[in-house]
Amino acid sequence: MKMMRVGLASLVMVGIGAGLVGTAAVLAEEADLTPIQKLVGTNLNISEELPSFKNIDLEAGIMETQIIEGDTFYIEASADNLSGDFIYKVENDTLFIKHEPEKDDDKWFTLFKEIDANKIDLKIYIPRDTNSNEVDIENLDAEMGMGDLTIEDMVINNLEVECGMGDFISKNITSYNTNIEGGMGEIELEGDFAGHVEIEAGMGDVSVTTNREYNDYNFRIEKGFGDVDINNRDYGFFGGNINENGNGKYVMDVEMGMGDIEINTN
Repeated sequence: MKMMRVGLASLVMVGIGAGLVGTAAVLAEEADLTPIQKLVGTNLNISEELPSFKNIDLEAGIMETQIIEGDTFYIEASADNLSGDFIYKVENDTLFIKHEPEKDDDKWFTLFKEIDANKIDLKIYIPRDTNSNEVDIENLDAEMGMGDLTIEDMVINNLEVECGMGDFISKNITSYNTNIEGGMGEIELEGDFAGHVEIEAGMGDVSVTTNREYNDYNFRIEKGFGDVDINNRDYGFFGGNINENGNGKYVMDVEMGMGDIEINTN
């Protein structure tokens, strides 16, 4: 079953990748996500302050993304040779961002040469809340095609991330509900996970470092090919699934295809 899952994940990644090349276009802010500006064969260079928001809805085609603390709500996006449509807006307390590369079946063989040239570098800045003195986000929903996603120094009520090909890295975050699905790439969680944690990894290592105590969690780990380490206790490469500590308030559920799992609690 695991080999089938990894194989399917690989095919999906190739399928996604085959469509991530095309002509250049940029779509700017509009309430219904329809274009008000379309530029062909040009660079993307956006740097502007945004209205305040409490949620983020991100769909990324080829994008290196950072979500970090800033002085104001702000967006920076750049690309040397943008492929497809880039759309962004703030509506109903939600920042919507979508990059949809154009499909060109005749150019699939040049895909991996063109990824770097076509990728978008995106930074989203969020200021501290004046009451809590923290960077607060209600819902963060990110669907990544190719590229890394990094989140730092914020409190998130609901965190849902789906990665195609690329790493997901979180540093010094608090999350009350965490659901991460990885295709190919590393998953690194570091912070205070005061709620259920569910991770499904295709191919790549998983690392979780939490400020919570060991007894706060029930650990349910479905192993694939790789080592499992919980608080320096090595479960080895081979062996069955792991179920530990039946009295925790929260569940840490990790399902692995191919890669190592390392979990450290306080």
